Amino acid sequence: MLLVKKLATFASMLTLGVLLFTSTLLFWEGKPHPDKSHWGLLSLAVGILGFLAPAVVVGYLHKRGYTNAPQVAGALALMVVSGVITFAVGQWFFWSVLGGMRGVPSWQPVAAGGIYLLTGIGFLVPGIITWLLHRKR
Repeated sequence: MLLVKKLATFASMLTLGVLLFTSTLLFWEGKPHPDKSHWGLLSLAVGILGFLAPAVVVGYLHKRGYTNAPQVAGALALMVVSGVITFAVGQWFFWSVLGGMRGVPSWQPVAAGGIYLLTGIGFLVPGIITWLLHRKR
C-alpha cells in the first residue's frame, strides 16, 4: 500500500509540474511583449514549483497524522490542473479567437473578469465534487 501511495504522489507531482510548465510557456507566448528571453526560465521555475508542491502537501499532512494525505494532494493537484487549464483556454480564446477585442476597449475588463471568474469556478469544481463524494461514503 505504501508503494501505491508513493506512486500516486509521484504521478501527481509529475502531472502538475508538466502542466504548469507548459501552460506558463503557452501563457507567455500569447502575451505581446518585446523581451521574450526570460520565458523559458520563468516557465521552468513554475514547473519545478508545481512538481514539488504535491510532495510538500503530502509530507505536511502525513506529519500531522492524516492517513489519506495522497488523496488530499491528488484532489488539490486536480483543482490546480483544472484551474490552470481553464485559465489557459480562456486566455487563448481571448487573445487568439477574439483578437484581444482591440476594437472595443470597453469590453476588455469584462472579458478579463469573465476569464478570472471561469478560472475560479474551474478551480473549485473538482474540490467540491471530491468533497461531496467523500461525504457520501
